[in-house]
Amino acid sequence: MKEKYAKRIHIFLIAILILSACEANGEKLDLGNFDDTLVAEQFVIWWPFEAGVPYQSFAAETLNKRFPNTQFQFIHFNTPPHQGFFSGGNTSSGLIEMMRSQPSPDVIVFDTRFLSLMIETEYLEPIPDAYGVEMDYDIITEHRTLAPDLSLYALPFGRIAEGLFYNKKFFDEMKVPYPKDGITWDGVIELGGVFKKGRWSPIGVTAFDSMASQLSLRLYDAETEWFDFESDEWKELTRTLVDMNDLEDFRAHLDGGRTTHSHSLSFSKGEIAMLVSPLFGHKGSGKTGMLHYESNLSFYEVDWDIASFPDFDDGNRLQPASQMLGIGIPKRSANKEDALKVISHLLSREVQLDNSQKGLISSRADAASFGDEFGRYSILAGKSVAALLSDGPRGVRDPIFEFVKHMNGSLESMVYGDDIWRDIIVERIQKLIRERTANMIHDRQKFIEEMRRKF
Repeated sequence: MKEKYAKRIHIFLIAILILSACEANGEKLDLGNFDDTLVAEQFVIWWPFEAGVPYQSFAAETLNKRFPNTQFQFIHFNTPPHQGFFSGGNTSSGLIEMMRSQPSPDVIVFDTRFLSLMIETEYLEPIPDAYGVEMDYDIITEHRTLAPDLSLYALPFGRIAEGLFYNKKFFDEMKVPYPKDGITWDGVIELGGVFKKGRWSPIGVTAFDSMASQLSLRLYDAETEWFDFESDEWKELTRTLVDMNDLEDFRAHLDGGRTTHSHSLSFSKGEIAMLVSPLFGHKGSGKTGMLHYESNLSFYEVDWDIASFPDFDDGNRLQPASQMLGIGIPKRSANKEDALKVISHLLSREVQLDNSQKGLISSRADAASFGDEFGRYSILAGKSVAALLSDGPRGVRDPIFEFVKHMNGSLESMVYGDDIWRDIIVERIQKLIRERTANMIHDRQKFIEEMRRKF
């Protein structure tokens, strides 16, 4: 408790010093006020393929326009599948293998659930404090608290919205009211029961890690190496997942089997009544985004809208922990001064507003003013996007969900596994989580030690 209090005081003092420096001359610091030249003729950016946020429209176009004399090269990376995250099972395009063996990029954009790993491997360069001034204070503080020295190792590039997407036709034909913001998971399951009685598939879920974060589930204690499967939060989560398993008659109607990819695909073709999903996310990520099938929604003329991400009716009503893309500078970046210019431009009000209009939530301090513009340049135009933009309190993601594919796959199995195993499915998944996670944590520590020796 004392350590946490001391960290907050330290961060507060840093903020005061930065603000004082910015206002010393009575002028607001404008970090985007650079000329149009970079020293580097070629500038390399690593980009997370599985985030499903296309670099062409969210970064490349504006960088090419602002810095026309520099050639920008974007290199996609993936996160490896369930097992073999840190050793074995990696491909040449896997993030871990690229960190190990490839020359560092000038800038890296990544899912911030990996920020702790990036800091522990000493892979990133600290970013000058002034670059966080125009960003959301709470997010900057959260990023600082992950670092032992409270330095700023990444800035928030944008948040991926998550929500409950529903097909209006299903509700109209069954004469059922549309879902409203604030609907609970029990309410969603109840609606699923209505559609199970009809001829349609009731619901698909791709965001199981987000569900768990709403309960601020703490499944694993790193100090004691103990899994707590007796907590109220774990029991509530598994009860909800097993209740969803009761709706599992629709499995045979899904294209491609039981995967979250097939749920998003089926919704985009008008075959599922509801989909709980992020907006962005590639099908290889384990969290396929609804917009991954944007062309299908138009081709099949699906009449859909949005409600807020379902809540647990536990008195807290927390939203999911943020699914955030961060942007940082590797220690071995060959163009660190240029990297600061690039980051400053990508986080400028102009670029962040444009990205918000395409559906990526900005984390600038003034981002609330973008609300009316959100999604206007996408198929979100005319939809109930306010359901995606609430500033209500959020849950906390267990660090174990750094292994997102493994954890999401395990929780998904409780819903979409064969219900012949229903009576023992929770026990089976607990055993699986224990075994796989222990191996991953061991490999994670070996990877950290390897990278520290290298740098």
